[in-house]
Amino acid sequence: MRPIYESPRDRENQERVARKLEIAWKVKLKATEQLHFADYWVRKGGALVGIIEIKCRLGYYSTSFSTLMISTRKIRNSQEYVAGSDLKFILVPEWKDGIFWRRIQPDCTFKIQRGGRTDRGDPQDIEECFFILVSSFKKVKGT
Repeated sequence: MRPIYESPRDRENQERVARKLEIAWKVKLKATEQLHFADYWVRKGGALVGIIEIKCRLGYYSTSFSTLMISTRKIRNSQEYVAGSDLKFILVPEWKDGIFWRRIQPDCTFKIQRGGRTDRGDPQDIEECFFILVSSFKKVKGT
């Protein structure tokens, strides 16, 4: 069984971003269970309207890299979940200079190559990843 690397601090950071999104977008976010393919359910007026994946990259600015690297598995699972429905899938990275967002449509494709973390010594941290242009994200107002 693989170790779980998500720490309580990671969840606190995601929760802080979620509260800011609720204010900015006038929605309610509810955390999903641990190891779910997305981080939050999004409700507006009581109805489920989407899912959100939050990536806190607090050691970097949005200008530090030209792309955001993320597991293809995580994105594809979320794309499959919203496919054929009115639900939206929103990817939300937070960098030092603010919170950004981008809708990921079920048919979106991005540059793919192997990537991941090497600092934990876990060979399973290297996997097929999407590299999404940072310039395709919009900044959340007020962040």
